[in-house]
Amino acid sequence: MLGLISCSSLIGLTPQAQAKSKTLLLWYPGAAGQPEQVQPLLDTWTQYLESKGITLQAKYLNGAVATDKQHVKKLKPSLAILTLEAYLNLKSQVSMTPLALTQPLASKNGRTQYTVFFNTQAGKTGPLFLSEPLDQNFIKDYLLPQYKEQSMEYTPQALFKLKQIAQGKQTGMVLLNAQETQTVHKLNADWKNNLSTHNSAQTIPTPVVVLFDKQAVNFPKENLTQTLVAMKQDPAGKEILAQLRLLGFMATDAEKYQSSIRVAP
Repeated sequence: MLGLISCSSLIGLTPQAQAKSKTLLLWYPGAAGQPEQVQPLLDTWTQYLESKGITLQAKYLNGAVATDKQHVKKLKPSLAILTLEAYLNLKSQVSMTPLALTQPLASKNGRTQYTVFFNTQAGKTGPLFLSEPLDQNFIKDYLLPQYKEQSMEYTPQALFKLKQIAQGKQTGMVLLNAQETQTVHKLNADWKNNLSTHNSAQTIPTPVVVLFDKQAVNFPKENLTQTLVAMKQDPAGKEILAQLRLLGFMATDAEKYQSSIRVAP
């Protein structure tokens, strides 16, 4: 969802704007793009939600969890859409209530998976290049425990790096998310035939809509959940979902979400 914007536009909210509505923060570490490109879409989405009785302003954050956690604290959102990495990073510090899971185009059932690509002939050698600025402990302890001893490096040019590896011009492996993996499989390129894959240790939940309990007292969470889930049945909602690169939302709750994580609390 949302290959979109940087964090530079998030903190410049006037007190008047903050007072008008609560903030929904979309936090997708590593996503690309510019704030001015996505804000009109987010405004269209919040206007749609307002027509359903839900007043929000939406902002987007795409920096690494380790560096952008302070921005989240300053913004004090009432709700957020969080990747699993962001959720795990915040859950020991703030009380959150999961409401719904996103359904990205490449992950229909509320779960997703990362895939390691490597040159078949060279094997699993060299560093592991990351297409997203994921925390290495999250990868080693959760996504890929068998790669604990592997050196890792984030690269914003993951697909170019993958091509170099496939052609034998670069040593290493590349970790891609589900959407990127789907893109590679659809490529009409001879070099991809030189690649083999290894899936992550387990599937993980897709980004989750959460309510920050302290910031969203008396917020109509049931109405929000119902509205998000119903968007795919509404022509106007379906059009917005398509622009967000989503099939829709599916309801969840704290118990179901914690069970879906499959890690110790």
